[in-house]
Amino acid sequence: MGRLLVLGATVFSLLPVAPSLAGAPVEADQAMELEMPGIIDDFNDGAVGSGEDQVVPTGFSSGYRLYRLDISKLAALEGEYDQAVIGSIIEDVGEWVYPLIDETGKVVSSASIRKDDEGWGLVDLPTYSSNDAVAFSADEPAVREYLAARGVEDARDIKVAHLNMGWQYIMDLLLFESAGELYIMPLSRSFGDLHLENKKVYRAAELLEALAAKDMELSDASAKSAPQISGSTAEHEAQETATAPVALRYLPGVAVAILAGGIALVFRRRVKHQ
Repeated sequence: MGRLLVLGATVFSLLPVAPSLAGAPVEADQAMELEMPGIIDDFNDGAVGSGEDQVVPTGFSSGYRLYRLDISKLAALEGEYDQAVIGSIIEDVGEWVYPLIDETGKVVSSASIRKDDEGWGLVDLPTYSSNDAVAFSADEPAVREYLAARGVEDARDIKVAHLNMGWQYIMDLLLFESAGELYIMPLSRSFGDLHLENKKVYRAAELLEALAAKDMELSDASAKSAPQISGSTAEHEAQETATAPVALRYLPGVAVAILAGGIALVFRRRVKHQ
């Protein structure tokens, strides 16, 4: 589908949608209304996404609170994964995700917003969550209907937490309690080789143990690939002096890589329109 052009005045009022997991503050909704013209400009200018099937949003629907799962604290739990303990690794960073929709109400992208010392502003455009995950998470009746069809009638304290363990392991986790047990439903962006099923209900212990094991595996691999330092300080200084001319030959390439990374970051993460 070719790029959808926004013609005439764009209406930013919220479309009627199902209640979200936790309705965003009025101030956040107002901030998103102010951000929408700049968001649409970014889509039209090609600063967000790429390809002929990229659709320019015309508005947004109700936002939901997004937590962060701190994977670095998972090992310290030592397998104790009850609701009270899990709270220690779920961080509330005051972030809200908004589905960005086209004129039919379909979710075509997403943006997240957060308040800092200067007020409300964009955090990610688009977010790292898939459109399907965003549409699902923003619709609490749909979530409850989905769970009920799988025998869960009394889901309580539903939260959505984002987890990023590297580009192969990016996902949202929908957490909830039922009958005194804690469950987690992964919403896939990328599971890598974790062999998880998208939108399958797991017992928290089962899924978190798998994540903890993968995190340890990734940490061990990273440690093994790190440069090993040995010898005296004088030897290191001599080695650095000897290799300096060789390193200088690579500076132009490094500069280009850094510049490219900076440009990508500008397109990926915009904090407020000027």
